[in-house]
Amino acid sequence: MMAMQLWFCGLSLLLGLAVYHGLPSLVRLLDRRLAMARLQELPPVETGKRWSCPSILPAQWRQSVAVRMQKAGYFAAQAHAGYWIWHIAPVPGFLLLARLLHIDGAWPVWVGVLLITLADNQISRKIKCRKKSFSKSLFKIYRFLDLQLTSGIKVTDALRGLPEAIRDPVVRPVLIRFAALYELTLDLDQSLAEIRLAFPGPDCELLATHLRQCLQTGQAGHTLARMEELLFARYFNMMQADTAQIRTQLLLTAILGVTPGVVLFLYPLLSQAIQAVESVFG
Repeated sequence: MMAMQLWFCGLSLLLGLAVYHGLPSLVRLLDRRLAMARLQELPPVETGKRWSCPSILPAQWRQSVAVRMQKAGYFAAQAHAGYWIWHIAPVPGFLLLARLLHIDGAWPVWVGVLLITLADNQISRKIKCRKKSFSKSLFKIYRFLDLQLTSGIKVTDALRGLPEAIRDPVVRPVLIRFAALYELTLDLDQSLAEIRLAFPGPDCELLATHLRQCLQTGQAGHTLARMEELLFARYFNMMQADTAQIRTQLLLTAILGVTPGVVLFLYPLLSQAIQAVESVFG
């Protein structure tokens, strides 16, 4: 009985330590500002190099992988190499390790597949976060363009200053590349390729249409103001959904953090009560 109590207390202590050390990472997931602040500490990516997948692979598959990684924000050649290493090396590596350690079973294959799945899930999560960041920043882009053009600023000057409208560390670097390329070439379609590359989708195409219309007419019109209102309403709904999700996650975190202490406090009492009942009725 004493050994079981010690084992249970040790397990509860390990669980509590795991929750304690995992709280910073969990908080970064809950608070988008902290998660985005982590991005500011990362070195800048190499945007000059684009994807060059191995030619031995099917072209359609190479293209789909390239688009997927670009959506996740991975443009550097190092990320390209890391993707293939992470998807090819785990299973053979664990099989070799099991062979050297004389361990039988299929666990090396399952562990390798698990690592590959975790990598794909991380990429999917980054795509979702980047898409959400772009969606939340769109109303600021339309508002900036509407204010600039209404104030009499030239469309070309407004496009050059577009990065000043966004402070998001995910969206702002893309707009900086867009503005720099437009400054050099004055080619809107070529500059919009930077935004399409990072945030493909209907929102990007709609933004490209409005930018092209503003450049052709030289006026803002009522379209930009209307789009700003619609996108701000969508931004507000997204913030409400994020708030509800954060509340739920904080509640679960609090329950998970308090549970080990409650168990450590109640287990000896329950054990003594059970022993007393057994001594009376045994």
